[in-house]
Amino acid sequence: MRFEVVHMREDDLEEVVAIEEMTGLNRWGYEAYRRELIANPNSVMLIARPADGGTWQRRDGGVVVGDCSGRRLLGFLAAAILFDEFHINNVATHPGARRMGIGRKLMHAAIDEAHHSGASYSVLEVRASNVTAQAMYIAMGYRTTRRRKDYYRSPTEDALEMVRDL
Repeated sequence: MRFEVVHMREDDLEEVVAIEEMTGLNRWGYEAYRRELIANPNSVMLIARPADGGTWQRRDGGVVVGDCSGRRLLGFLAAAILFDEFHINNVATHPGARRMGIGRKLMHAAIDEAHHSGASYSVLEVRASNVTAQAMYIAMGYRTTRRRKDYYRSPTEDALEMVRDL
């Protein structure tokens, strides 16, 4: 599937929150994403969507994978630049669109934007159990700097803080 990464708009927020809930991210909710999008001039809010802008369904062997009917978003990224730090808060891919390079493309687009805005390094936290995401971050040049005890809730879990120079 061909897809593109573009800046998030307010009319994307319902699907952003739906993906957040499907993927088990720590809950931000609609108002927090809206506040970042509308009120934070340093935010970097991106979405991935089909290149034709329409809805999508992923098929494996002719079978529709996941409940994707009527969906426009494949994934999203929420981050912010503070001085020379680029902090990635959330990145998620719709469960029916995983393993297609969406998360990686969102990350690359955000890192490029942060670099051009003057950030010199990027930091993120990832669940200690999320080895798939950790592998992607390591492949992108991130390194683990510390373990943050009980950082996540629902369920409670440690986070690994990962950093990368830009």
